[in-house]
Amino acid sequence: MMVTILDKVDSALDMRISSGIGMTIPLLAGAGGKILLAQLPEDEVEEILSGNELPRFTRNSCTDKIKYMEVVRRVREEGIAIDMEEYIDGVRALAVPLNSRKGGNPCAIWAVGLKRQIREEDIPGYSDFLKGIAGDISTRITF
Repeated sequence: MMVTILDKVDSALDMRISSGIGMTIPLLAGAGGKILLAQLPEDEVEEILSGNELPRFTRNSCTDKIKYMEVVRRVREEGIAIDMEEYIDGVRALAVPLNSRKGGNPCAIWAVGLKRQIREEDIPGYSDFLKGIAGDISTRITF
């Protein structure tokens, strides 16, 4: 199962992580996948997990389905998913949902950066910032 990147904004920094529009990444990889799964009903997430292996991308990847399901539940409650070098070594990401029309496909935005750019102490600020942007975008696409 794959996720498609529909749009992007690149950082102005010289050192940055960038993906192309139309690029696909595994659903069960990093913050983007967790936030998309968190938007699905519990039984759908369990079905996806039961039918797929959790790949080990890095030493930080969660390959335990019970623990992964707990993470998805926590993401659902907190409204943000965090990837601490779980998909790519040296890369961190934060993702928040976009609230689109009911019945539509789950959508999200996420920010990706190098470990030195996304420090643990900065995560609460980035979280608030992303949630604000997601709220603005959701308002525009809902109406």
